[in-house]
Amino acid sequence: EVKLKNKSIKATYNHPFLTLVDKRKPGKKRARYQKEWKYLHELKKEDIIAIATDFPDTGNPYRFTEPQIKTIVKGRNQFGKIYEIDITKRYKEIRYPQKSNPDLMWLFGFYFGDGFITQPKNKDKLRLEFAVSEDQVEIREKIKQIIKRYFDYQIISEEKEKLRINATKIALFFKENGIKGNAKTKEIPEWINSIPKNQKESFLAGYIDSDGNV
Repeated sequence: EVKLKNKSIKATYNHPFLTLVDKRKPGKKRARYQKEWKYLHELKKEDIIAIATDFPDTGNPYRFTEPQIKTIVKGRNQFGKIYEIDITKRYKEIRYPQKSNPDLMWLFGFYFGDGFITQPKNKDKLRLEFAVSEDQVEIREKIKQIIKRYFDYQIISEEKEKLRINATKIALFFKENGIKGNAKTKEIPEWINSIPKNQKESFLAGYIDSDGNV
């Protein structure tokens, strides 16, 4: 068993450990360390052993799923005959981002702290909202810039305590990719585990900017 401060590991006697060995010449005061692999049974107290302080960043940007948009609804005329209506033009034209990046991950993190999706009663329309007050000027501006840059949508609905995105397509995009729910039902989607480290950090930064501090 090898113990270092608050960590320990049990291994077979011939398990190799990477160590730093003092290879200074006789009579020299200054240490000259070199890397050297040693088996467990060769180690002794006070040997310097390398430990992992980080994991390799093997993540890849996540490719988003575009939502299926409802384009046909059924109606009934005064004679009781059912007919279909194409509602494609009712949706605001936007652009969908293709892959995850630090900006979008920050926005998703902010959603998990202070975002929500609403639906007017008896309507198919969805609204994406962020509870960010008017005195949080920098945060508001960042949200508006990200939405404009990646969705080609200009936020114009600004209230004292929140921003509202009146675009069903954007709200559906968030939901389709697992960014959904309220304070009691939000769950971080599994795909976030597989993105690059800097994107994970941006996600956490967005969450902290909404509901935390350092």
